[in-house]
Amino acid sequence: MYRSMAGLVLVLTICGVPVDAQEGPPPPQQPGAVSLDQTPIDQLLATARQLLGARKLAEAQATLDAVLRRDQASIQARLMSAELAIARSDWHTARDHYKAVIDVEGHNFQANAGMGQFYIHSRYWRPATRFLEVAERFAPADRKAQAQTLLAIAFRGEGSMAKAAEYAERAVQSDPLSQEARQTLIEVRSMNREFDKALAEAAALVKLATDNARATPADPAVLRGLLDAYALQGRVFDAYGGTLFQRDARGERIDQVTPGREQQAASLMRQAVELLLAQEKVQRTLTYHDILSIARRAVQFAPDDPEGLLMMGRLLRQTEQIDLAIEAFRRVLEKDPGNAAAKRYLQELNAPPSDSSPQPAPATP
Repeated sequence: MYRSMAGLVLVLTICGVPVDAQEGPPPPQQPGAVSLDQTPIDQLLATARQLLGARKLAEAQATLDAVLRRDQASIQARLMSAELAIARSDWHTARDHYKAVIDVEGHNFQANAGMGQFYIHSRYWRPATRFLEVAERFAPADRKAQAQTLLAIAFRGEGSMAKAAEYAERAVQSDPLSQEARQTLIEVRSMNREFDKALAEAAALVKLATDNARATPADPAVLRGLLDAYALQGRVFDAYGGTLFQRDARGERIDQVTPGREQQAASLMRQAVELLLAQEKVQRTLTYHDILSIARRAVQFAPDDPEGLLMMGRLLRQTEQIDLAIEAFRRVLEKDPGNAAAKRYLQELNAPPSDSSPQPAPATP
């Protein structure tokens, strides 16, 4: 087992597994291919969206530049260029694209929300709220919670905690399933020392994230969302715990419970233990996902190796990808019909050694 994630990242890199999307120069134009400047703009925009989704940033940039050379006022190209700039942590370029959109279409939701995010990132809270109030006013129904969450963050930054709580509550009402909205509300409640409400909201957030993880257990991004929920719940526990312990002359917390608060302290500690155990379980599953990337590469290099297939199957099972695990174990038996481990794993999964279904017996006259 790896001693640190740094070691795992090194192995992933050596094995050619992309830890994060790596960008490079766009590929050279193929002979006979239609140049970007000759491609219809609608087609270029659709291609750019696909490239952004695939995190092929250099190719997306070249495609969007081709659009803007022909139409500098293209709203879609500007918004996607801003999105690309943020992916590169180039917030000032993103701001320039958002501003260009607002100059043409002052009430554009994405551009105003983007400008708000820029100023939040820059910690200029007042201009952030100005743009975000416009974004909220013109937000489509499915983006209303996003604008309200950002407004709550901006008001929290400038110290307007009542406004921050108001918009955080609105965001949760607009989208009760939004983890970001609920997380912001919890942070505001905790900062306002409304610990009963913060603890209740934190428990609701963990339940929401847990339900998401159960629905899609094979998605590492969903598991990371659950880890984030646990981490926030832990911060609320810590903040609330500060009210249960005594403080010294300098105002620093000491390891002595305030008389009469022993039961609350014991209950909080039990919950903290359960939280840490749950975090460890999710983190272990995420580690299996990382190792699975290496195992899959090994199978690509040696697709007929039963040991590699068996290892991949075990990791697929550990990451709740049961159908793929069964397929891998069956492939082991195709290469090594006597493999006892593959047979045992299939038996444990209540799966037959072959996916061929028995044919029904012919009806007797």
